[in-house]
Parts: sequence; structure tokens; C-alpha cells
Amino acid sequence: MTSTHHLKLIVGAASLLTVAALGPWPATVSAQERDVPVGTQTDSLTGRVSPGGAFFRSLLLPGWGQAAVGSYGRGGFYFATESAVGWMLFKTNRRQRSARAIVALREGEVEAFHMALGVTAPDSLLALMDADPSVTDARELEDVRSQQFEDWLAFGVFMLFLSGADAFVAAHLADFPEPLSPGFQVLPDGGFEASLRITVPRGWPGG
Repeated sequence: MTSTHHLKLIVGAASLLTVAALGPWPATVSAQERDVPVGTQTDSLTGRVSPGGAFFRSLLLPGWGQAAVGSYGRGGFYFATESAVGWMLFKTNRRQRSARAIVALREGEVEAFHMALGVTAPDSLLALMDADPSVTDARELEDVRSQQFEDWLAFGVFMLFLSGADAFVAAHLADFPEPLSPGFQVLPDGGFEASLRITVPRGWPGG
């Protein structure tokens, strides 16, 4: 499966996660809240940020929605995770550009070498470049760097939507201690795994 397919699958999973988090709750929102524009809703009685407001805050800045409802630990987790992802995107993008420069250099060297030998036909030069080991290795390196960049981008998009969904649910469960427990770990094969445990009190809501 190509990295583009990986990105589409992870973004799709993040969208489903968001729908799952947003879907069950509208019936619990008061009529007064429904009259307030999405993203600016607040609980007029308590001054707390509404679930919709928390969701959109975390889409704008990961962890903001959690912090707005008092979940500073989880807010810090999402902010730190997205900051690390941003740094890795910056690093892998630089490596990707460097790999592209190496490919251009190797192709130029091979082309100049064979032109000096009298090969001038474009198709022949392309075939010789494709068969040259130094060009092949450089192109493989570029593919690896591109794969790494797209993997980190997909992970960042997933965590962004996860942060929004977490903030939405946390706003609904603001009266209960630690309803959500996010987790993140690096796997032995170099991949990563994110998890989210949701604890809902018995009989809630409307219990």
C-alpha cells in the first residue's frame, strides 16, 4: 500500500473518530446552547466552554480545548505530541529536500559522463541513468524520505482530530474526574500506536 493510501486511511479513521465522538451527544445540549453559534458556545450558568467550543479550540491549537475545561494534563499531552510531530515534519522535510538534491546530482553526473562518451539521445541517457546504481540508490533514499514525511503528516492529522474528539468528550464529562486517558507509544518496528480509554460513569447521561 502506498503512503498516499496510508494518509487517506488515517485521515478517514480520524474523521470517523470525530463523528463517533460528536454523534451521541447533541440530544444532551440545551436549547439555549443550540442558539449560540458553533465554536463559541459556553454554558451560561457555569461559564464553562461547551463541547463544540472545546472541539474547535483543539482543532485550532491541540490541547487548547482540554485546557479550557480544566484537563491540563491531557491538554499538555496533545500539545507536546503535535509539537514533536511538527519538529519531525520539519526534519524529514529537510532530509527529503536533501535526498532530491542528491538524486539531481547523481543524474547530472551520469548524464555528463555518457555525453562525454558521445551518447546524446535523450532516451538512451534516461535508460543509462535508470540502470546506474548510484542513481538507483539515490532515488530509493528519496522514496524513503518521502515515505517518512507522509507517515508523520498522517500521524499529525490523526492526532489533531483525536485531540478535538477528546476535548469534545472531556467537556461533556467535565464534572467527572479523568474521564479520558490518552496514550502513545513507539512500537519495536519503528511505528507508533495511539490509544484513548474513555470512562463513562454508570447511568450517565440522564442517570
